[in-house]
Amino acid sequence: MTLAGLEVLVVDDEPDARELIALVLGSYGANVRTVGSAKEAISALADQLADVLISDIGLPNEDGYSLISRVRSLPVERGGKVPAGALTAYASTEDHRRALAAGFQAHLTKPVEPSDLALLVANLAGRSEPEPQPRAATVALPNVAARLGKTAQGA
Repeated sequence: MTLAGLEVLVVDDEPDARELIALVLGSYGANVRTVGSAKEAISALADQLADVLISDIGLPNEDGYSLISRVRSLPVERGGKVPAGALTAYASTEDHRRALAAGFQAHLTKPVEPSDLALLVANLAGRSEPEPQPRAATVALPNVAARLGKTAQGA
């Protein structure tokens, strides 16, 4: 199975992270929109609903916990029940618990394996495991992933 036809909204303040996530999910067939802040995410949801929301926690001005709280307060027809996953460098058990308590359905730690990210999106969307990603995307990921490893420490 692929992620074809899924609309995924990715929220991350780090441009390299957005690039990597869009590349990975796009290689599985998802339509990916990326934004850099919680404010932009709320606006993007108003413009077009998403099937899945993936958000960093460490966002500037308004963190991912606040974002998911705002999303959950929206009416269903405006995205209030969109399945959401936290993708973050915050990796403790308490961080995991806090993400779930805030309204995320899943918590995944950066850096993330491309297949784990695709599986997270598939699961959130109610799909079974996606097919392996195309080889060309696998070759392109290490350079972006290496840059992310340096920046993910503070994400």
